[in-house]
Amino acid sequence: MFVNLITSKYNYEMDKETKFKEETPFEKEVQRLLQQYINLESTALSNNTNESLRIIQQIDKTYDTIFRDLHFHEIRESDLWLYNNLKHAHKARTGMNHTFNHLTDKLMDELNEEKREIERFKREGTKTLLFNKESGIWFIDLPDFLEMGLGTKADLMMVDGADTFLDKLSKNTNSVKVFVSVHRYDGFEARISMINKGMNTDLLVQKGHAPVDYGAYYKLDVFNGAQGDHVLWLCPVTEYVFGGSYPKMIWLNVME
Repeated sequence: MFVNLITSKYNYEMDKETKFKEETPFEKEVQRLLQQYINLESTALSNNTNESLRIIQQIDKTYDTIFRDLHFHEIRESDLWLYNNLKHAHKARTGMNHTFNHLTDKLMDELNEEKREIERFKREGTKTLLFNKESGIWFIDLPDFLEMGLGTKADLMMVDGADTFLDKLSKNTNSVKVFVSVHRYDGFEARISMINKGMNTDLLVQKGHAPVDYGAYYKLDVFNGAQGDHVLWLCPVTEYVFGGSYPKMIWLNVME
C-alpha cells in the first residue's frame, strides 16, 4: 500500500513538474527503489525465498545511497515530501528489522537448545524427564508435545503400573526427575525391559487416559541392585520421547 501511494504521487509530480527536466540522482534512486519493491512483491508471491532475500539486500543498499550518499541540497523542493516520507519509512523498517532480528535470535536459541537435546539423545541415548503427580494422577511433563498439538494432557497420564513405579521412584512424593538411557551405564538405579505390546482398554477408560491403539508392557527387572518383577505399561508417547520407537530396555536413575 505504501509503495502504491508513493508510486502514484511520484509519477504525478514527475508528470506535472519534471516532465522536461533531467532526472536528479535522488529521482533515479527512487525509481530504482520502486522497481525493487515491485520485484520483491513478485518474488514473494512466487515463494522464491532466496531471490526475495537478495532483493531485500538491494533495497537496503538503495536506502543507504539515498540517505547517506546523496546531498540533501540537490533534491528538488517538489521532492522533499517524498524524501521525508521515505526517511520515515526507512526508520520504521529499520526498527522492525531490529525487533525481528531480536525475536529471530531468541527463537534460534530455543531451537538450538532443542536441537542440541535431540542430537545428544541421538549420540548418547540419554534424556532427563520430569514427572508430576496432580490430584493423585501421575503425568510426564512434556510441554512441547502439547504446544505442537500432538495430543492432550490425558495422553501424558502414567497408569497401569507406571504410576506405582513412580511412587517408588519419588518415595511417595508428588514430583520426580529421572535420568533415562537406552544404553547401560555404571551406577544405574533401575532397568525396565519390554515384555510385549498390548494394553488394558478397560483400565485406560476407567482412569481417563486418552484413547490409544496400542502400548507396551515393561518389567522392572532390576531395582536398587536386586531383581524385580513389577510390570508397568507405557503409552505411545514413549515413542515421541525416544525418537520414534519403544526401546527394548531403559536404564534410569532418580536425579536429586
